[in-house]
Amino acid sequence: FVMKDAYSFARNQDEHSEIYEKMATAYSRVYDRLGLGEITFRTKADGGYFTDRNSDEYQTLSALGEDTLYHVPDTDLWYNEEIAPAEAPKVKQGDVAEKSLENIKADGVIGVDELVKHLNVATELTTKTMIYQTDSGEIVAAAVRGGYDINEIKLRKVVGAKSLKLADAETIKRVTGAEIGYAGLLNLPDSVRIVVDESCADRVNFEMGNNVTGEHTINVNWGRDLNEPERYYDVKTAKAGDFHPESGKVYEVEKGVEVGNIFSLESKYPDALGLYYSDDNGEQQHIVMGCYGIGVSRLFGVIAEIFADDRGLIWPENLAPFKVCLIQIGDDETVKNAVEKLYKDLQKSGIEVLWDDRTTARPGEKFADADLMGIPHRVVISQKNLKTCHSELVSESQEKNEEILKLVQDDKNAKFIEYKSRKSGEAEMLTVDELFAKLGA
Repeated sequence: FVMKDAYSFARNQDEHSEIYEKMATAYSRVYDRLGLGEITFRTKADGGYFTDRNSDEYQTLSALGEDTLYHVPDTDLWYNEEIAPAEAPKVKQGDVAEKSLENIKADGVIGVDELVKHLNVATELTTKTMIYQTDSGEIVAAAVRGGYDINEIKLRKVVGAKSLKLADAETIKRVTGAEIGYAGLLNLPDSVRIVVDESCADRVNFEMGNNVTGEHTINVNWGRDLNEPERYYDVKTAKAGDFHPESGKVYEVEKGVEVGNIFSLESKYPDALGLYYSDDNGEQQHIVMGCYGIGVSRLFGVIAEIFADDRGLIWPENLAPFKVCLIQIGDDETVKNAVEKLYKDLQKSGIEVLWDDRTTARPGEKFADADLMGIPHRVVISQKNLKTCHSELVSESQEKNEEILKLVQDDKNAKFIEYKSRKSGEAEMLTVDELFAKLGA
């Protein structure tokens, strides 16, 4: 796994922010030059182990991507699923009267789908309650609406923990009195911190585990059976159909591949290394650090996936090992001399050329290999093309052939070069000047 890494060191947060944004702009230009700019987006993501702040990933859209991305329509806001702020669609129940609380035997029924069938309730009226333990030992009960999952990154930040994990069976039994799968917010000890997702609000007669093994409770209502939370949180993993809370717009959901990432590391690592700077007064001050990475080997995999067809690669020009694949068809001196002159002229113009002068390969094999390698431009010179431009070219006299060849090459209107772009696949006959214009030389 090959990485391109860079680091920055600043005297304060403002200086760091200026450097950080310049690096972000530079990264966007990199992906533009690689031909990925239109489908690669700066995406907010979790800083993970490196920093408490969010990072900025560069995500290239791909149906095969391992990350789920959430885009706010008509904006440049993109979020990785791991931190995407989300507001669930409201549950539509209409004007419904509260029903009597009822405990239902449901031994072994613990999955949402099974609960829906067994209890005959809608998925959005079920409640998932998960018990966690933080690094400090605090027990947290987190609840989301059925159909959603708890987002542990969001939950960790809400409770202010360095880390948290699902409580083990022994802890769950001690706290709730029940086996795994029957936890709920009903009758929990006061020592348990309760965090309720906003998806659980504004529901009537909903289901919940009641902390008794083999039972679930239906027709639970806020205020009557449970104190309504003073505050609802966003601790769920976003899903299709959710709203961006700030704008109120429904997210567009895409798949992406991470091809770069930049982090604000604050002073965590400089402090750990004892790295400081002295200010104008000679006093030691903290250094603010940034980290910037591009996954080079991963990036080339993405490029190969996106810039390809059933014939092979289609390299963007800035990455192609050669700009032109020059194919020689025929091994007589007339053709060879014509190809050699064009080869040298292209090189003099700064164009990198692969000259396929194999005498044992058939034309179709050469064409297939050129397509497979993905070189952006294919140029063919053959005896047939030269003869088309001048019928006298194939004579018994080599001197005569050379003389006519010179006439062909000097003729500005002689279309003896077969050209084809790897992208378009359409072949056309060009003069030398037209070819150089195509190649931007």
